Amino acid sequence: DIIGVDVAAAAQLAGVVRVLTGSDPLVAGREIRGEWQGDGWQSSAQPALVQGRARFAGEALVAVAAESRYVAEDAVAMIRIEYGERPPLVSAQAALADGAQPLHDGWTSNVFRHTHFLGGDPDGAFAAADGTFELRTWTHRQTGVPIETRACVASYDAGTETLTAWMTNQMPSVVRTSLADVLGLDEHRI
Repeated sequence: DIIGVDVAAAAQLAGVVRVLTGSDPLVAGREIRGEWQGDGWQSSAQPALVQGRARFAGEALVAVAAESRYVAEDAVAMIRIEYGERPPLVSAQAALADGAQPLHDGWTSNVFRHTHFLGGDPDGAFAAADGTFELRTWTHRQTGVPIETRACVASYDAGTETLTAWMTNQMPSVVRTSLADVLGLDEHRI
């Protein structure tokens, strides 16, 4: 839980143009929404700047625009954020346990999407098998690696009202649709 964000000192630093938080009218309510038509899906949203609750390390809470990178870094160091603790969910098993607090408000559990696929006759195949075994595996937590750096560079041309964005992404159409929604642009302008 985000109890307080103090940006006053950062905003007064010489060379700082603007400091934004999630409650600033420029970004409040702007979010990329994960929506899907169908069963088994829980909707989620990623706000431009978070307010109220941080869900993961590195989630953007404040943005600083300054005359130089160095001024911006100094301003960021002056920002004070007070957090309230929640019980951590440090494994998939803990997140799926009965009574685990959902990550997103309005969710009924921490299962983002549940889909069931069935092909052939698995029950018959198991019954006819000479033997079976059960194996439980898990994947360790992952992070972005050099080939997928989570970077984005964008250039807006006011004359043609078009935005060109270069990023490491495997779903450019989804990103284009989300950017259009968040920025209030027609998709063909991105």
